[in-house]
Amino acid sequence: MNLPPVMFHGSVKTVRGVANTAPYIFEFTDNYSIFDWGAMPDKLTDKGESLAFISNLLFRLLEKKEEWEKWSLPGAALDRYQESKTLKKLRNDGLVHHGLGLVDKTLESIPLNSSSKYLAVKPVKILKPEFKRNPDGSFWDYTEYEKKPLNTLVPLEIIFRFSVPKGSSLLERANDKEYCRDIGLLNTPREGDVFNIPIIEFSTKLESSDRYITYHEAMEMAGLDHVEFNTLFETATLLALRLKDYFNDVDVKLHDGKFEFAFSDVEDKDQRSFMLVDVITPDELRLSYKNVPLSKENLRNYYRKTSWCENVKKAKKIAEERGEKDWKTICETELGSTPPSLDPTVKKTFSMIYKSIANTMAMKHLEQNIFFDSWGLDKLISKM
Repeated sequence: MNLPPVMFHGSVKTVRGVANTAPYIFEFTDNYSIFDWGAMPDKLTDKGESLAFISNLLFRLLEKKEEWEKWSLPGAALDRYQESKTLKKLRNDGLVHHGLGLVDKTLESIPLNSSSKYLAVKPVKILKPEFKRNPDGSFWDYTEYEKKPLNTLVPLEIIFRFSVPKGSSLLERANDKEYCRDIGLLNTPREGDVFNIPIIEFSTKLESSDRYITYHEAMEMAGLDHVEFNTLFETATLLALRLKDYFNDVDVKLHDGKFEFAFSDVEDKDQRSFMLVDVITPDELRLSYKNVPLSKENLRNYYRKTSWCENVKKAKKIAEERGEKDWKTICETELGSTPPSLDPTVKKTFSMIYKSIANTMAMKHLEQNIFFDSWGLDKLISKM
């Protein structure tokens, strides 16, 4: 059997499949994307296979109820979550996700200890909001979610934060006291803050640019009732805490990250349940080793020093003021700015980030290497 046709070319992965027919195939590329730009000029060697391996390994771990049963909640979360229905469900059933495993070009399953850039997943529907204009201004229309769809992507990104490192976008919202109270912060967040239980934020997922929203806005946008919102919130919190411990086991620190979920196709006593979708990789997480970043944040920091980064901010602001959604064209045509290429030495080091993390996790959980040319984490940070 051959790979199914391309349905969608994303900035870093291609989605293949036949509409509403399982499986869909995530084809991971060696591209990278930052600041919502899409594919950048360079490619990072073996990035695609590294990300596919890491996500598949985490799916396989998190789906096992034994992984949740043996897990001891960190002290700060004991009082809040020890008796929660969400944790009990995870310990009884494991985490529900859409991953079906790695496959080769013929769609044959391959062993967990092998590498491939193809990950098979269960398909879910995507209801894209429509961008509308009226006399009062422009807006995104989410009314389809009021119909309580099943097997459908929740139109939100869920961001979790265990700390506020340099460059954290939370600092951009630090002076909005009402927003900070909404996400559970009694004091103004500052660089260096650490949270034992992660701070949870919500942003839009299906608009032309991501924007942070309040908990109430997230509920309304996704058509969630209070029970569903609480289940989604607790699932994201517990998943973040579990991931933190997995990375602690290999001396890697997890600072923040993001998840995506879908409404499950099975109703549970009139309340929809949730399924983890998309992937969990260093592109969705901010990681560090011995205080050295090990994630896409390295790339963000590299480009923050360029005029292109400043022009991206200007273009987004101009688009917002005009009520337009295509800020990228403004950046390219009106500001004459596109991202510069990476220095070759820098590109090799950034490529190694993904392979080094994959190998470290493979040695911990499978007791073998996956990428034999990768550097160890100590060598990696010595080059950064």
